[in-house]
Amino acid sequence: MELHVALRVDASLTMGTGHVYRCLTLANKLRQHGHQVVFICRQLHGNLIDLITAHGFRVLPLSQCAMTTTQNDHCQHGDWLGVDYQQEIAQAAQVVDSYLREIGCTQLDWLIVDHYGIESRWHAAMRKRCRHVLQIDDLADRNFDSDILLDQNFYFDMDTRYDARCAAATTKLIGPQFALLNDMFGQLQSQLAPYPQRLAQGQVLFFFGGIDKDNETLKALKGVAPLLRQYQLTGQVILGKHNPHQANVTAFCRDVAQLSLAVQVDDMARRMSHAFVYIGAVGATVWERCCLALPAITSIVALNQQALAESLSQIDAHLCLGSQQQTRSADYARAFITLMNSPERLQTQSATVAQMVDALGCSRVVDVMESMNDH
Repeated sequence: MELHVALRVDASLTMGTGHVYRCLTLANKLRQHGHQVVFICRQLHGNLIDLITAHGFRVLPLSQCAMTTTQNDHCQHGDWLGVDYQQEIAQAAQVVDSYLREIGCTQLDWLIVDHYGIESRWHAAMRKRCRHVLQIDDLADRNFDSDILLDQNFYFDMDTRYDARCAAATTKLIGPQFALLNDMFGQLQSQLAPYPQRLAQGQVLFFFGGIDKDNETLKALKGVAPLLRQYQLTGQVILGKHNPHQANVTAFCRDVAQLSLAVQVDDMARRMSHAFVYIGAVGATVWERCCLALPAITSIVALNQQALAESLSQIDAHLCLGSQQQTRSADYARAFITLMNSPERLQTQSATVAQMVDALGCSRVVDVMESMNDH
């Protein structure tokens, strides 16, 4: 049975790009199953609407307009919406109503939300416009009125993390077994070279997210780049197209023979599968690099990464330097030397992260959605 699905998600210079990328992965899987999918996105500075349409999906745009209040106080990240909350709700309802009239339906089958600025009042306002709501979250910092709550991350309190935030009847899909990874990760996972071979190839991958507004990339490069020649290694630096420091990072890489730079890549999985260590943020790429058995040196570049970073540190699934406000180039250098002098730790970490996640999370989520829609 064909489902009509809409995804409410944004990207911006403030919130980064990870939400859109994981929603694209889920949308592609839904489309593979024969379902009709559209996106609802606000035209914020740094949006990825062009990328979504390039993947063949229609976007129902929400206009960017000035907030009339000083802030949205309905939840911690309310201001990330870029408009007053009531205006967000009214505009979202309007575009959904218009779309339903266009396709001749009274309701969507599913409305998927991946936004830290949206909570139960938004869900309640949309209830008559959809049969089911799926909320994607990482924070557990606000209340939800959703049929499914999806949090793909690893925490030691996973079983109870959302008990106070959702109704008891909410289906909770929590943990890396529901990580939203595209099919390429599964293909490459089955083809990975043994870790000692990757270590011998000597490729280091640098990626601090699609925006990296505080330029953690350059900080890390200044610490680690001088060591690449010493250890006879090469480094690949990945930037998003909206990275505001692209010129500075490009200039730095140009002067280091061991470094290569790429902007807005579509083959991150392949690049991860060839590297032996990842240097980057505790962000949306966590489960991508874990799926490909890739150890990491990380820093926390956003508050929402804190709980995940602490849980991963307790099982040595990365070497986390803490918040980027405290990190220095010398910290990256010391961490890199520590791992290079301990290849057995690298190999153990590779094995640890590989066991945490497969590439079947998207299929599991779609299976649950289809099953719930049948009842």
